[in-house]
Amino acid sequence: MTSEQMTGTDVLALEQGIYLHSEEWEMQVVGMVDEISEDFFGVSLDVSDRDFVNAPQQGTELSAAAQGDNCVYRFATRLRGTSALPEKRWFLDFPEIVERQQKRHFVRVPVPLEMGIQVKLPNGLGTFHSSKEMTLCDISGNGICFASDHEAAVGSRVSLQIDDLPGYGKLSTVAEVRRCTPIRFLNHYVYHIGAHMADDISEKQQDKLVRALFQLQQQYLKKGIGV
Repeated sequence: MTSEQMTGTDVLALEQGIYLHSEEWEMQVVGMVDEISEDFFGVSLDVSDRDFVNAPQQGTELSAAAQGDNCVYRFATRLRGTSALPEKRWFLDFPEIVERQQKRHFVRVPVPLEMGIQVKLPNGLGTFHSSKEMTLCDISGNGICFASDHEAAVGSRVSLQIDDLPGYGKLSTVAEVRRCTPIRFLNHYVYHIGAHMADDISEKQQDKLVRALFQLQQQYLKKGIGV
C-alpha cells in the first residue's frame, strides 16, 4: 500500500464517510462529516442511543480513516465534545496532516438477501451458458462472491449483472474465478464462487462502486448488523 502526506484542508469534505476508534474504547464507529470549521469538524454517527451516551471522554485520542476515491485518509484526532440526544454527533480536532493510502484491498460488504445477481457461467466452448439468477453473498471494490448450483473452474471467466446497486445502478462486467468452494446443503452441494473483477471495470467505475458499497455498509449499520 503506497502512501503520501497531505493537508486536512485538501482532504476532508462534507458528506464524507469516516471510521473512528480508540485504543481505550473497544468500539469502532462509522459516521459522516457534516460540519467543517477552522479548527474542528463534526461527524454524525450511526450508533444506538446506548452506545452514543457511552462515548469516550472528552480529550480522548482517536484514530480516524476517511473515505476517498480508491484510497483512504488516515490521521489522529481528539474528541472535543458530543451533542445531546436525539442528535448523535461528535466534534473532533481538525487534522493539519493526513496520510493518503492507496487502496490495494477492499472491504467485502455482505448484501441483502433480496439482492440477486444474473450470472452467465462458461460452457467450455469459449462462450457462456444462458443467464441465471443466483444469490449474491458479498461484494467489494474489486471482487464478488455468489452462490451457484454449478461449479466454475478457477481461472475461467463469468459474466455478471446486478440491476440496482444503491448509488450505482446497473453493474455489468466480466470477472475471473479465483475460487470455487463446495458447500454441502442437505443432500446436495452449492458452490460459493469468488471472482476478481478489477481488470474488467474502469477506475471511474471502481471509484463509483466503492462509494455505492459505503452506502450498503451504512444500511447494515443502521440495522445493527456489524460489517
